[in-house]
Amino acid sequence: YSCSHVLSSTGVYTNVATQTAEGAGKELTRTSNEVEAEAKREPGFETKKEQRIEGEPAYTTAKLQAKLGQKVEYRISVKDTGNTSLALASLSDAKCDAGTISGPSQSPIAPGESATYSCSHVLSSLGAYTNVATVSATPPGEPPISHETPPVEVEVPAEPALEIKKEQRFEGEAAYTTAKLSGKLGQKVEYRISVKDTGNTSLSLKPLSDPKCDAGTLVGPSQSPIAPGETATYSCSHVLSSTGVYTNVATQTAEGAGKELTRTSNEVEAEAKREPGFETKKEQRIEGEPAYTTAKLQAKLGQKVEYRISVKDTGNTSLALASLSDAKCDAGTISGPSQSPIAPGESATYSCSHVLSSLGAYTNVATVSATPPGEPPISHETPPVEVEVPAEPAFTIQKLQTIANSGSSFTTATLTGTVGQTVDYEIVVKNTGNAPLSISGFSDPHCDAGTLAGGPTKALAASEAATYTCSHVLTSADQSAGSYSNIATDTATPPEGKGAPITLTSNTVVVNVPASPPSTVPTPPSPPAPKAAVLPAATVTPALNGPQGCVRGGFVVSVKAAGVSSVTFYLDGRKLRTLSIKNVRHGKFSISINAVKLSVGAHRIQAKIKMASGGASTRGFSLRGLTFVRCASSAIAPKFTG
Repeated sequence: YSCSHVLSSTGVYTNVATQTAEGAGKELTRTSNEVEAEAKREPGFETKKEQRIEGEPAYTTAKLQAKLGQKVEYRISVKDTGNTSLALASLSDAKCDAGTISGPSQSPIAPGESATYSCSHVLSSLGAYTNVATVSATPPGEPPISHETPPVEVEVPAEPALEIKKEQRFEGEAAYTTAKLSGKLGQKVEYRISVKDTGNTSLSLKPLSDPKCDAGTLVGPSQSPIAPGETATYSCSHVLSSTGVYTNVATQTAEGAGKELTRTSNEVEAEAKREPGFETKKEQRIEGEPAYTTAKLQAKLGQKVEYRISVKDTGNTSLALASLSDAKCDAGTISGPSQSPIAPGESATYSCSHVLSSLGAYTNVATVSATPPGEPPISHETPPVEVEVPAEPAFTIQKLQTIANSGSSFTTATLTGTVGQTVDYEIVVKNTGNAPLSISGFSDPHCDAGTLAGGPTKALAASEAATYTCSHVLTSADQSAGSYSNIATDTATPPEGKGAPITLTSNTVVVNVPASPPSTVPTPPSPPAPKAAVLPAATVTPALNGPQGCVRGGFVVSVKAAGVSSVTFYLDGRKLRTLSIKNVRHGKFSISINAVKLSVGAHRIQAKIKMASGGASTRGFSLRGLTFVRCASSAIAPKFTG
């Protein structure tokens, strides 16, 4: 017979056979001898170490290229290649980072089975990094056996690298930025340049290149060399000196691992914006004064105020100046500017003047227009200046006299007369101030009753005058006294708020009345009237004939001459002319008046009529009057304002 058996386990394999046979009616059974076959214990295993960079999909036994700081992950495989099971111990791998070893994935492992370990290491130095692990396994009943894995290698090549960053801020600000800055001319931009070692070797820094930093302001580096990950800084600055955008970059050269690297920073921008601007100042002085001022001035009517207008460029662009606009300066007096254009910080001046023609405060503001390059014009008003013309109410009152029919002019001198002669008086009231005056309360108690006439019919403007008239017939009482004196009193009231009423008394005029006619001053005979002028006597004082109501042009007023020796005409209290018999024309005393020259409104004409025989008046003359109105033109002229 024959058969076979495959040894499937270690140890001694014994075998016997049993045979049964039949013969001679007998059955025999016999067992064979025992044979032995021994399968010896042959424990064994193999190991393999693989690696990958963290994040890669597959492990490999090939050499890897990596960077500092990267993590290498390891997988260690153990396969039972013997004929016994193996109990696996912990992995021994001194180069795996602490705490990263794990495994085995199973233990024990039967012949043909595998288990795995894992660990990792973060690369922290340049060059080749080699890793070998040791695996220990124990067969049943035998001492442990150990194997090293084949080595795996990772190379970390030297890679010098750097980055450079430029930041900026205006002087006085807290934080740096890479953003664009907007500032003003004259501001200082401070720069910080950071150089960082982004490679895996140290770097020796060469001088920084930054040609746009102001001379002498570059400082740094803060350290050199710098290790991987370290940063060194420089600083410099620049004062903005022109409008527009100012850009700046820096260039750094460094050496590491035998290589030289040059890098240029990011570009930063600082803009000095166009900021056109100017300020104006208006100053004044009264003509003849040495200095200009912005203070309020006191002046008088008719004085000239001189103005100086200053314009200063307070922006950062030049300015072209236009002509001055000042509606209140007198026509033709504006001059300037003294120069145009003006640069930042420069000034120019204008001048003009005004003659003060009214009371109260005179305020003046000028407007200056300036045009920056390539932009629309801008305008500013000057601060106002003020001149006050205060009201100065004042007037005079003067009394004049003449002996009636003496042919002499009115005078303030002392006269000599005789009883029965008439003394004619004129009292002239004149506004000598600068405010209109309302005249009231005239008093002249020494004039004969009923002889007072004339005076103003309206408020007197500055420099205007009005005349009162009256008379006195010298009496024996005057002769007894030796003289006759006369004064007048009047009151002038300025407009409300312009002062208190003023009362003045005139000068005193005197007529001496001696007891007998003086030998040195003979009384002149009355001139004979021309024959042609002899007129029939009249007992009634004639009327004053003239316009009634509205007049606009010239007209004539007249008095019939019958029985009249002289007529004195007055307009609004102001004496116009005295006519005698020789001036009679067509039986009338006549005078022409041009209303065109008069102000619009009511006016009063009076005639002081002297009768040839004394007439109906015991005082020797009578007053006649009429009122007319000076009307505005009937044509309406439209008011053009432009």
